[in-house]
Amino acid sequence: MITHATPARRDIRYDPTTERTTIAITLHHLDGTSEPSTLVLTPDEIQLHAIQLEQAGERREAAG
Repeated sequence: MITHATPARRDIRYDPTTERTTIAITLHHLDGTSEPSTLVLTPDEIQLHAIQLEQAGERREAAG
C-alpha cells in the first residue's frame, strides 16, 4: 500500500508533442520501501497546482 509520494530532486520535463509535463516522484509504501515513479500533468493541472502552491506559500508566510 502506498502511503504518500514525494518529488524526486530531478528536473521537471515538458514534452511539446503530448503537451504533458512529467515530474519524477518517489512512492513510499507502508512497509518502508519506496520506488521511483512519474507524475504526468496536463497544462491545466500545472496551472492549477502553480496557483495552489503560491497560495500555500502565502499562508505559510502569513503564519510567520
